[in-house]
Amino acid sequence: MKKSVYFAYTAYHVFIALLMALSKRNEDDEQQLVIVANFSDAELMYKALVSCKDSPFQKVSFFSGEYNLEQYGTWRARYMRYLGARQICNDFISFINKEEITQVYLFNEDRAYSLSLLNYINRLNGKIWASFIEDGAVTYNSYVARKDWHCLFLGKIIFGLWWKNVPVMGNSDAFDGVWAFFPNFVRPELKNKTIKSIPTEMIVDSKMNDIASHLLNSYGMKKEDAEDLTQTVFAKAFAS
Repeated sequence: MKKSVYFAYTAYHVFIALLMALSKRNEDDEQQLVIVANFSDAELMYKALVSCKDSPFQKVSFFSGEYNLEQYGTWRARYMRYLGARQICNDFISFINKEEITQVYLFNEDRAYSLSLLNYINRLNGKIWASFIEDGAVTYNSYVARKDWHCLFLGKIIFGLWWKNVPVMGNSDAFDGVWAFFPNFVRPELKNKTIKSIPTEMIVDSKMNDIASHLLNSYGMKKEDAEDLTQTVFAKAFAS
């Protein structure tokens, strides 16, 4: 049996992971989710999904992350971010080995722990497969990232020789494919990959609605309240 894991760094990542996992719930594939605490409601969302009977994930795990470190001051925050990133690098690799993961889904290639994991997967020569899931507009626009030599030099000293610049996210040799909302419009640099469509039909799936209701309850909201709020926001956005 396949064992897949989604590494989520944002609530947006969790949402797409839910769509992906729901679309695969009838396959012989154990779906797992790892939430890294890089956003404000990470722990709340983790607890909500653990207690959700409709969750498509057989296991949800929670790793400490980088959110809100600025409260400790600039230099201490940088030191803690470095220590935290080093720990997550180790945690990711330990996790996929312990859980005997065969498929990894990543939403962001540029973070230290993503680079560390991809470097490890490359060394395994096909034992574990990795796929990239779009992380917003970078999958479609022409932006090319360029770290200056100071950043590259320090990164290699702090993290390892695998630390590098990622000009275009999703283009790593470790990725066997790219999942996108708009497969026909992915940037040219990714055309050499197998491009697949994120299953947007799952947005209106009954299970997704049940999960959404459960998450809203965890935030102290009712589904009707969320619908009223959404209508108000759209009304204001399109007024005038």
